[in-house]
Amino acid sequence: MVLIKIESDMIVEIQFGRTKMLPKKELKVVEHYPELRKHIRYFEENFYIEGEKQIGDNIESWDENELKKFISENTTVQNMFLEALIAKADKTYIEEIIHYFESKGKSLKPRGFAGITSGFTKRLRKKYGLKEPFWETDYDNNGKYYKIKNKYTDIIKKILHQLKEDGK
Repeated sequence: MVLIKIESDMIVEIQFGRTKMLPKKELKVVEHYPELRKHIRYFEENFYIEGEKQIGDNIESWDENELKKFISENTTVQNMFLEALIAKADKTYIEEIIHYFESKGKSLKPRGFAGITSGFTKRLRKKYGLKEPFWETDYDNNGKYYKIKNKYTDIIKKILHQLKEDGK
C-alpha cells in the first residue's frame, strides 16, 4: 500500500508499505502530485511489497441494497456532499462543492471535506468490512477533486432521489 501524507498543501511523506520516504525539498501538492500519483499508480498496478498483505483482490463491490442502507445512515451534510458530486458527474473540485452548498443555503469550509470522507471511511470499515470506497479523491493541475466512481453514479443518484421523495 502506498500512502502520501500531505500537510498545508505540501507533500511531507510517502510510505511504501512499512518504508517511509521523506522529500529532499519542498514539494507543493498542486505542482508535483499529479506526476507523482501517475508513477505510484504504475507501481501499485505492477508490483507488490514483499511481506505486505495484499487486500485488493478481497475488496467487494457494493450492491444496490447495501449502498442504500449505507447512504440512508448518512448525515444531511454527507448526502449534500454526494449530491454535489452527482450533479457534476465528473471531477468536482472543492470550490464547486462549496458553491453547491452555498446555493442550498448551507456553508462548508474546506476542512469539512476531510470530516465527511473520514466519516464515510470509518463507517464503511466498521460496519461493512472490505467494501470498496464508492468515491475517489485525487489532485490534478487544478487542485484537489472528488468523484463518485462511475459504476456507482447512477445507483447513488437513484438512492438520493428516493430518499428525498421519502422525506429523509
